Amino acid sequence: MISLGIFLAYFIVMKLIYRLEHSSVFVDPIEEDPEDSIVMSSKEAKAGFILSGLVVVAVGIALSMVADRIADTPIMGIHLGESFVGVILLALATSLPELTVSIQAIKMNSYNMAAGNILGSNIFNIAIIFMVDLFYREGNLYDTLGEFHIISALFSILILLTLMIGMLFKDKRKKIDSWIIGGIYILAMYILYIKR
Repeated sequence: MISLGIFLAYFIVMKLIYRLEHSSVFVDPIEEDPEDSIVMSSKEAKAGFILSGLVVVAVGIALSMVADRIADTPIMGIHLGESFVGVILLALATSLPELTVSIQAIKMNSYNMAAGNILGSNIFNIAIIFMVDLFYREGNLYDTLGEFHIISALFSILILLTLMIGMLFKDKRKKIDSWIIGGIYILAMYILYIKR
């Protein structure tokens, strides 16, 4: 029931974002430079998008198998465990496409696309808990989650709150919010390593 609520909330939020972006209130202050844009037909763009998506899915499946093996294999006498490998290595590896796309979007002066890519991926990752819950056949998925995941969720919320506060300030010269986010992430990884 909780997972279904999360899934429905995802679609409601997407609808609200769509309406906001297509209303007269929303104005994108950055316009893409035509010289930096890649000329591509709609058909080529769709084919490239589908092909890239299939590659990401295939690599993601292989990556989860490799991560499972790493979790079960002690490295220099240290047993990392499934939760820590999932939060660190698997999350890092699966987030590299978002990092690559965001950097490319910034190079193209598409700052809203870069931010939307990161935040949208974050929102979607939470929403797919519904799909995971559907495939889980051993009872309630949430009963299997312990203190480790509560801590990681709390740090995720803290990072998002820092990002939101940073977006409210007009003076971006000091970039203090980015440094705080980095510090929170490092602290979270240290605490999660201890709790693994």
